[in-house]
Order: sequence, then structure tokens, then C-alpha cells
Amino acid sequence: MLYFRRTLAITAVLIVSIEAAADLVYESDFQSGVTTHWSSSDLSTDELGKVVLGLFKQETISLTLPAQPTGEYGITFDFFNFNTWDGAEGDSFEFQINGTTSIDATFDNLASFVDLQTYSISTPLGGGPFPTGTDNTGMDLLKHTGADASRIGNFRYTPSFTFTHSGGDMTFTFVGKIDQPSVSFNGFPDEVWSLDRVSVIAIPEPPMIPVLSLFGLVGAAIHWRKNTKQRSLTGGARAGQVLR
Repeated sequence: MLYFRRTLAITAVLIVSIEAAADLVYESDFQSGVTTHWSSSDLSTDELGKVVLGLFKQETISLTLPAQPTGEYGITFDFFNFNTWDGAEGDSFEFQINGTTSIDATFDNLASFVDLQTYSISTPLGGGPFPTGTDNTGMDLLKHTGADASRIGNFRYTPSFTFTHSGGDMTFTFVGKIDQPSVSFNGFPDEVWSLDRVSVIAIPEPPMIPVLSLFGLVGAAIHWRKNTKQRSLTGGARAGQVLR
């Protein structure tokens, strides 16, 4: 029984170690002002000093990470949209991983337009329609004040994806598709968007060690059960003996 417990503990430690071994490939919250690997260096700062990439309108922005090895990867990022994004007019955002589209859906910031958003976590390529701000991860987190001293509304979304990379340069493409690229609203650019907290990780393949440990765990369990059965057939333990 003691061997069984020790094998179980070792296996658990190995599995936890592997899960924690994902390698960070790229990370930025843009607060330092560094935009290396991005096709745009346009940054904006809100009234509380938070820096993000953008404000963009009807633009295509890309992040290219050169010479990445073949393997499994993951990406997560914050997408902010501002002012009068409305699904009724087709205001949408697209995101591609190495040319493959992972998000292509409309977003709606206006409660007066009912159920015109097609984005949700489960339907990144469009579904629904859904209520305003469906699956957002924060509202009005970036602080901007309009000409009439009212807030400039914004939603944050935090999508994440895993994908297989075949080796070479890794490219992520972000596309804003809005219907009013030259319009301002309340003294602030209308239907703009920005990015923040972009993180790319490499997901390691699980080695054989946990599998072998698992076989050892099963073998230990069988051995323990056989010994227990034999002891029960021969009268059990002597008085005062502790079975482990």
C-alpha cells in the first residue's frame, strides 16, 4: 500500500510539472511602448495611463513571430471596440492564424439595437444573433471622455485559441471592418478598436514518463490487491500489526 501511495504521488507531481511547462513565446501589454514584430506602432493612452495598441479603424494589423518550430501553440489577446459598433451595419472584426480565420463576426455596442451581435465564445465565426456585448470580459475599462464630458463606451473581449504550427514564421492578422471609418462621435473617433495583453505560448507534447508511471501505478495496485487477498486467506494480520 505504501508503494501504491508513493507511485500515485510521483505520477501526480509529474503530470503537474508537465502542465506547467508551457513555454512563453511572446507576450506584451504595450505599457512599455515596445511594438516589435507588429506591422503598426500606433499606441494610445487612456486617461488613467493605460497603453494599448491602436486606436484602429478599417485597418489590417499583423503580428509576425519569425522562425517558430513545428508544434502546438496557444494565443490569447484582449480586443476592445469603442463607440457605436452596431451589428446592424455589419461592423465586424476578423482574426486569422497563419491565414486561417478564427474570428469573423459582428459586434454590437448599442443596447438600442437588439440582438444584432453574431460573436460569442462558442460562435467566433458568427452565429446568433446575440444581445449587445455577449461574452465580453469587461465594460468601459479604458477611460476616455467625450466632448460633452460623458464616457466613451467600450467593451473588452478576450478570445483564446490553440493551433498547430507547421514551422517557420507565425503570423496573426487582425482586421477591423467598420462602416464609418471617417466619422467621429462625441469628439472621439467612432467605431475604433484596439488590442492589449497579447500572449502566445508553445504547448509541449506530453512525454512518456507519466504514462510509464501510470503503468507502475496500476501494477502496484494489482500487487497490493493480491497481497491483501492472500493475507485474508491466511488469517489476516497479527494483533497490533499495521497494514500499509
